[in-house]
Amino acid sequence: MVVRLADKSASVIDFRETAPSAATTDMFHNKLSQVNVDGLAVAVPGMLRGLELAHKKYGKLPWTVLLSPVIDLAREGFAVTDELADALSSIGIDSMSGDFKKVFAPNDRLFTAGQKMTRPDLADTLQQIAENGADAFYTGPIAESVVTAAHNTGGVITAQDLADYQALHKPTLNTTYKSSYILTTPAPSGGPSLLSILNIMEGYNLTEKDSTKAVTYQRLVEAFKFAYAQHTTLGDPDKAPNVTGIVNRIISKEEAKKLRGKIDDTQAFTSPDHYGPFYTLGDDKGAGHVSVIGPELDMVSISSSLHDLFGSGVITSTGVILNGHMADFSIPGQASQTGAPNPENYIVPGKRPLSWLSPTIVVPIANPCGKHLSLGASSGTTTLSGIAQVVLNILAFGKELEISVEGPRLHNQLQPDETRAEAGFDAAILTQLAAWKQNVVRDQEGLNVVQTAYRVKDAITGQADTREKGSKASVF
Repeated sequence: MVVRLADKSASVIDFRETAPSAATTDMFHNKLSQVNVDGLAVAVPGMLRGLELAHKKYGKLPWTVLLSPVIDLAREGFAVTDELADALSSIGIDSMSGDFKKVFAPNDRLFTAGQKMTRPDLADTLQQIAENGADAFYTGPIAESVVTAAHNTGGVITAQDLADYQALHKPTLNTTYKSSYILTTPAPSGGPSLLSILNIMEGYNLTEKDSTKAVTYQRLVEAFKFAYAQHTTLGDPDKAPNVTGIVNRIISKEEAKKLRGKIDDTQAFTSPDHYGPFYTLGDDKGAGHVSVIGPELDMVSISSSLHDLFGSGVITSTGVILNGHMADFSIPGQASQTGAPNPENYIVPGKRPLSWLSPTIVVPIANPCGKHLSLGASSGTTTLSGIAQVVLNILAFGKELEISVEGPRLHNQLQPDETRAEAGFDAAILTQLAAWKQNVVRDQEGLNVVQTAYRVKDAITGQADTREKGSKASVF
């Protein structure tokens, strides 16, 4: 979570999950089938502690008032959305545990779109949290239910792990792009590599006329490749001391200038080694994002994740779906087509795993009536390229918010070295990129989902990315 207040102060609340105290570097040795599912995949959850810390520092309404609407929704019921129905269908009944079926497939029939679903178990849990704060989750019967559910499916999380968890209050990670400050989250998030992309592109002095030039996108795709290689070298700096120095280099203007010197405007490089050390890319498909700008220019950008659509697939007797974020760590010996495992991201008790999440805030350096953005993406590996393109559309090319978010985008993460283009992307530009030896893959479905709140002068607007059917934007 990135918070930037009207008084211009800014900070990050880091509620990334952590490895349990009993976790070990080789805990998935001969257990690779459990990396993404079952209790062994469950990391110590952090979101509630993070929201509680945010409320204590910045909140105005009582905690109970904030939770009341969601408690009512869980208890009284809601219509199953198309998105939830599709997600349930994608995993199928046969992949669900008995406890999961009780909630989402009663009588062995999956909920379908439009059906009413109630969650009385979750409502009771949320009521306890409303009355007793986040302690109700991290200690006592609810915490015991988390431990039991994880242990029953092979997990190692303990009650002490939950009791010991702390959200962290940190400074933002910053750069400038032309006349704007870019504020994002530090490692182990995707923030450092996002700033790297923008630093590289800043040196080309892009303007509106460059938005239709093939060379602009040749440079952008190459910047993506460098940034994705950089991201795979990161980890939690609190547990991997080398990371601080790596981040300082990645986000520097000097490094960006050096990398621009390695970009050829008329040729892609076929060897991944050109782009620096490259380790295994993880993925994260179960994320969500919310962007907010208040009337007094208080701004929040918050991203959260379960790792996959339903996390580890483990649900507690108290109605809580448990994350699968141990899968975001690197595993010794588990090389893949995307590279060797990243030693900076090996499992250590208490360590936060590497993440693509990159909530971001953009504010003008000097002009109070200038462009203010709160944005983020929920798109796994394509998160960085999506956010970067929306920022460039607005700050460099001067496009309006709607087309900046809704317009077709490109993506390249180096491994695989494919320049994927959404349907509708300029065909002439793609043809030229292919001539410059970019491996262009056309007509891709939505590559990423970027949610954006925007203020310029006194007007606040929002754009919910329609690549995600359930996205909404509201101004009130």
